[in-house]
Amino acid sequence: MDLTAALATLQGEAESRMTDTCRVTRAVASTGDVDPVTGLPTAGTRTTVYTGVCRVRTGGSVSAGSQRQVAGDTVTSVSSLLHLPIGAPQVKVNDRVEILTTVNPTMVGLFTVSGLVPGSQMTAQRVQVTAVID
Repeated sequence: MDLTAALATLQGEAESRMTDTCRVTRAVASTGDVDPVTGLPTAGTRTTVYTGVCRVRTGGSVSAGSQRQVAGDTVTSVSSLLHLPIGAPQVKVNDRVEILTTVNPTMVGLFTVSGLVPGSQMTAQRVQVTAVID
């Protein structure tokens, strides 16, 4: 079987499993200033990079997440994979993902893109996202 010929069909099948919708936004510094500590744009506006279908898959379990103390509270971070259509604009680390609609109401919320998952012959764009659960 020639995988290259079948790839478009496989990408369509992957997209048919994306039953959630999301919006991906990116920080845009209104003044062009950069935070000297983080190297990120200072607080400004956000621009929408993508709005459309997606899928969130969590590997492992919450118990496999990392816990830390933040202002006296224990916060658990869980990493998941966000799947986007192969033709969607490429997202970047630190983009914000807002789940707009989903069949799982506990998934509605914000994620931050924490890593890119490159590969060849992909059926979907996949990026690592992190949600903070208080």
